[in-house]
Amino acid sequence: MVAQRPADDTWGVIGVAYDGPPAAPRRPCAGAEPCPWRRDAPRGQFPPQAFIHSAPGNRTGGPNGRFGCHSSTPARPPLCAGWLLAGADHNPQIQDLLRSGTLPLPDLADGTEVYGNYAEMAVANGVDPALPALYPGGSPVDDEEDFLPMTALADTDEEPSENG
Repeated sequence: MVAQRPADDTWGVIGVAYDGPPAAPRRPCAGAEPCPWRRDAPRGQFPPQAFIHSAPGNRTGGPNGRFGCHSSTPARPPLCAGWLLAGADHNPQIQDLLRSGTLPLPDLADGTEVYGNYAEMAVANGVDPALPALYPGGSPVDDEEDFLPMTALADTDEEPSENG
């Protein structure tokens, strides 16, 4: 089942049911639309509402959810390298894959830093730091029924941009 929750006219949060093996970029995306986990990414490149929509599933890293790369497609949903470095601590499935070497841990280019956790990244991008959904035990901000079913998604095997 695939659904989306728009954040603005360009960006939104997409839910993808995907059981395939996880893939991840070598490092957090750079370029025109850098990974929001990077501290050097322009603040506000993604609307605060996108971070609010994603908060409930990311405040504890899962527990079994996967945070996709912003340059992914539903047909090719690689994991976010920044999330793997800083936000997947509480996801036991991902941690097992990292420990076993099945999923390689991304690296950071010299001088690149990522935010320490999801709440820190979201607040840096305009989300109210008092939003309970950002923190463990916090209340969700949206109900699942707020998701809009996707009726048509382009099924493409295109590689992600040079950023991913």
